[in-house]
Amino acid sequence: MKKIWGSTLFTSAVAFSMMLSACGSDSSSSSSNVERAEGGESSSVEESISSSSAEDESSSSEKKSSSSEESKKEDRVATSEDLPKNVSLGKVLGTEVFLATGNMQGVISMWVLNKDGSEVGWAVARSEFKDGTFEFDPQKGSFIGASVPEADSLRAFFNKGGKIQFKVNAEDTLLVSVNGGEFQNADVISVQSPKTRLSKVDSLQSADFKCDNGQLFKFYKDRYVLEETVNDSVHWSAGYYDIQRGHLLMLPVFFNTRSISPLLSAQVNSDYSITMDVGDRSKIECEKTMFKYSEINRDEMAGSWDGSDSLEWILKLGKDGSYSVSASDAGKPKESKSGIWDVYGDQLMLENTGCLKPETCTSAVKGKVEGFDAKVGFTYNHNDGDSPAVPTVWTLPQTE
Repeated sequence: MKKIWGSTLFTSAVAFSMMLSACGSDSSSSSSNVERAEGGESSSVEESISSSSAEDESSSSEKKSSSSEESKKEDRVATSEDLPKNVSLGKVLGTEVFLATGNMQGVISMWVLNKDGSEVGWAVARSEFKDGTFEFDPQKGSFIGASVPEADSLRAFFNKGGKIQFKVNAEDTLLVSVNGGEFQNADVISVQSPKTRLSKVDSLQSADFKCDNGQLFKFYKDRYVLEETVNDSVHWSAGYYDIQRGHLLMLPVFFNTRSISPLLSAQVNSDYSITMDVGDRSKIECEKTMFKYSEINRDEMAGSWDGSDSLEWILKLGKDGSYSVSASDAGKPKESKSGIWDVYGDQLMLENTGCLKPETCTSAVKGKVEGFDAKVGFTYNHNDGDSPAVPTVWTLPQTE
C-alpha cells in the first residue's frame, strides 16, 4: 500500500562525531531685487537679469535633477552579475562565515571553518536571488556540521532561518547585510580544491553516473535525478544541485520514499568516483557517460491539457507550480490528484499532496516528455501505476 509523503523537506542537523555531524546637494535658484524704470516698464537691465535668473533657475533645476540621479545611483540592489562565487560575510555569527553561490542554480550555502582552515559546518538551501536577497529557509535545505563551537552559531542561524542581502554602492563596492544588520563589505575570496576533485558544475551537466552501489545519477543543466533499487523497489529523488567549495550539493524536492536525506553532500573525484561527506565515506566507484536531451520550456508547458480516452481526463499545470489531474465518466469523478509540478530538463515531475484515493495514491511521479509542441501536445512516459491509469498522450483541449 502506497502512502503520500509531504513535499516539505524536514530540517535536521545531521550528526557525525567529532568530524561531521550530519542598507542632493542643495541648489538655490537666483533671486534679485530688480529696479523698475519710470512708467513701470522693465529696463533692459531688468530683462537681462530676468533672463539670467531664468537661466540660473533652469541650470539649478538641471543640477537638482542630476543630483537626484546621482543620489539614485549611490546604492542599488545587487544583481546576479555582481555576485562572485565565494564571498566572506565577515564575523557575523561569532565567527567568520563564508557564502557560496556557485553557478547560481538555485542552491546557496554558508560555511564556517576550523582554525586550521578545514570546513566544519555548512548550511545549504534552495533559494532564488530576488531583489538582491537570498533566503535560508530550514524547510528548503539542511545543515551539516561537527559538534564544535565554530559550527554551533551557523546551525542556530539556519534552524531559525535568515536573509542575506546584497547591494552595490557608488564606488561599485559589493556590500552585504545579514538578517537586517548593517551593510559591510563583502570580500571576494578564492577557494582552492585539490586537482583530484571536480570543482566545476559543467563537468556534470548532461552526465550519467552509474555507480557500483546501485545508484544512478542523471545530471541536467541545474537539476538532478537519482535512482536506486532497494529490495526490488526503485527509490528515486530529484531536485537541485551545484558544486560549491569542491562539494557536490544535492537538495531533493520530489521523491517517492520517506527515507530520504534532505541534503546529499559529496566530493566527486576526477576519476568520477564519489565520496560522501556523511556516513560511510568509502569511495563509490562510478562510470560516467554523456546523454542528450531536449530542454522543455516550462512556461510553454503550463496550461490545461486533455488526455481523454474512455474517461475524460484533464491535466492542469499552473505557472505558480501547482498542478491537478482529474478523470470523470459522464460527470462522475473517477480520479483526482493535486500537488506541485516542475520540469527538470525533459523530465516532468509531479508530487501529490491531495488525492481522491489517499490510501493507494502514488506520492510522486516522474517521466520523460517527448514530442512536446505547445500548439499540439506531448507524450508523457511516466511511472504512475495507479488505477485508473493516467494517460500518456496529452493534447490541447478543444475550444469553441
